[in-house]
Amino acid sequence: MDTFIHVTMNDGSVWEVPAEIVAESRANYLAKVDGWQPGGAEWNAEVQQLLTDNHMDLFDWAQNSMNWSYVAASAKCIQGPPPIPVDFQASWPNGPMSVIKREPDEVSTVSGLSPQDLDELQFAGLAHEASNSQWVDLGDDAS
Repeated sequence: MDTFIHVTMNDGSVWEVPAEIVAESRANYLAKVDGWQPGGAEWNAEVQQLLTDNHMDLFDWAQNSMNWSYVAASAKCIQGPPPIPVDFQASWPNGPMSVIKREPDEVSTVSGLSPQDLDELQFAGLAHEASNSQWVDLGDDAS
């Protein structure tokens, strides 16, 4: 079962981030500090503990030791899309977080929007810009 962090941004949109990215980041830091072998027994135990039991340490690491840019490429908007520009870096360390578990074959999408709805948004002049995970107005280039 895969584990995800849901974070609510300052515009009310909810984003899903694979928790493994955060857990591995913390384990990599501890490996350097404590002399562990990345991918070794201690490293794996740390990752598993963060993914199963120790969500407060997972959130603490995400909010205080990582920037949004570290997870943006893997983040998915599951509630939104954001109606206004969002300062993701300001929201990441301060937004409420939760942990979600689901089977690997289950897919999260923008809540309530079908692929056809997303196409219509793009046709209407909005596009999801993957490089900064924001919805942007395409202006006259939309058609």
